Amino acid sequence: MDALRQEGIKTLNDILSCDLDLLPKIKGSSIETLRRAQTQAKSLVNDEIIKISNPIIPEAQTKIYFDIEGDPLLGVEYLFGFLVVKPDSEPVFKYFLAENPESERKMWNDFLDWIKTENFNNVKIYHYHNYEKTQLNKLSKKYGGCDQLNHFIDNLVDLLKITMDSFIFPVYFYSIKDIAKYLNFKWQHEKAGGAQSIFWYEKWLETNDRSVLQDIINYNEDDVRATEFMHKWLISYNAEKN
Repeated sequence: MDALRQEGIKTLNDILSCDLDLLPKIKGSSIETLRRAQTQAKSLVNDEIIKISNPIIPEAQTKIYFDIEGDPLLGVEYLFGFLVVKPDSEPVFKYFLAENPESERKMWNDFLDWIKTENFNNVKIYHYHNYEKTQLNKLSKKYGGCDQLNHFIDNLVDLLKITMDSFIFPVYFYSIKDIAKYLNFKWQHEKAGGAQSIFWYEKWLETNDRSVLQDIINYNEDDVRATEFMHKWLISYNAEKN
């Protein structure tokens, strides 16, 4: 931030050692923002996780971990992935796929048919960041929704918001990749990432190589399992520290 550099704060150690109360008002930054930046610097310098509040995590009997893959250049959401965790049964990975952009409507309708048959009376749907909620609302306007979809959306839980409200991590970015990898979760593919998924999808459209399509599905499954991993970590860390 240029305003901080003008005050001589150029490194993590600089912001860590400065007295924020003596700084002049920094344009565009509140004292709360600066205190978080200072705590973030401490976390990075010491390579430690800092708890700033107790996470409030809505729980339910059935837990669903949800992740969407989309290509903004093509204007298509091409994969909905879910890890469904019910009591006394093994987790089940389920997905809905648009094998080409023209199939997005069919994927959406297949998803709606599925939620119409599921009992979501005691369920929470965990995702990471607001992308999933945004795209559900967008596709609902585009193709139509249903009462069950409204109930589904009402039960979404954004684990990124909970994470950022409760912890400071020694990372520069708070994506699921950065956080879960710091906590030693491993993706199957070394190039795993949202941009790589888009590359694979466009390569699939060009080549019809189903092994590339499987890479996309495997990556999405890792993403929902990483979301479950993050949820469990939040619960266990909170329990250990209380």
